[in-house]
Amino acid sequence: MKYTIKQILDETNHRAWNDPTKRWKYYQEWNRALFFHYKIDKEILRELVPKDLEIDEINDSDWVSIIAFTMEKIRPRFLPALSPTSDFDEINLRTYLTKNGKSGIYFSSIRDQI
Repeated sequence: MKYTIKQILDETNHRAWNDPTKRWKYYQEWNRALFFHYKIDKEILRELVPKDLEIDEINDSDWVSIIAFTMEKIRPRFLPALSPTSDFDEINLRTYLTKNGKSGIYFSSIRDQI
């Protein structure tokens, strides 16, 4: 089943916090995404993530994810998307965490870790 953007945005029962009260400023799509998940040594990951963030564990293991995807239709609210600047491939490195009881994602630049 293919969902409309409105149907996706209307589904909120899984969210740990309330919807923003301000109107959206930017639009973007993440398409053709591949997720690669890898176990990582707890001490290595702890050095890379700010100390005030609690790293989520799954099955007593810490994980990082590498996600390759295509960003498309990126644009400010009242402007059209222009393919040369709005559509591009991207890779991000991230881990999952909690802060003050809220789940989140910590994005890290691969370049910064080399």
